[in-house]
Amino acid sequence: MSQMVGVQATVNVLTGGRYKNVSKEIKAYVKGEYGRAPGKIDPEVQKLVLGDEKPITQRYADLLEPGFEKAKRELGEECGLTADNYISLGQFYPTVGYDTEVIYTWVATGLHKTQMHLDADEFLTPDRVPLEKAYQMVMSGEIKDGKTIAGVLKLKALLDEGKL
Repeated sequence: MSQMVGVQATVNVLTGGRYKNVSKEIKAYVKGEYGRAPGKIDPEVQKLVLGDEKPITQRYADLLEPGFEKAKRELGEECGLTADNYISLGQFYPTVGYDTEVIYTWVATGLHKTQMHLDADEFLTPDRVPLEKAYQMVMSGEIKDGKTIAGVLKLKALLDEGKL
């Protein structure tokens, strides 16, 4: 928290005003995405940070889309696929203490082509890669994305151990 406050104070000085530019972490904190603040947040600061958005008054986790439903939706929208089976590889927190993001990893089998539904600002070209090749790409450093690395390594380990 002290790092977030320090960064926000620096941004305030650089922009010449309080909360003209607010980091997503400060906004998430003021909104209540990290839980209830230990003390009362000044209403003026809250208004500057959130604008017309209202702070969260319930558990933030209760507002999140369930991981399984999100995985199915993303597979359809971003890959143009549906699946007969989904197996959870678990979840992880990529930036503990910094952000509230949770990443859910899944294996989908029995795939069927459908239509992709990308947002106007999304440009994706899905590519199927056999697991062994993806593993080699991870180990050679060709794949650098952390969530992809975690998913590939976990899937390979579970398959090698005969757990999938």
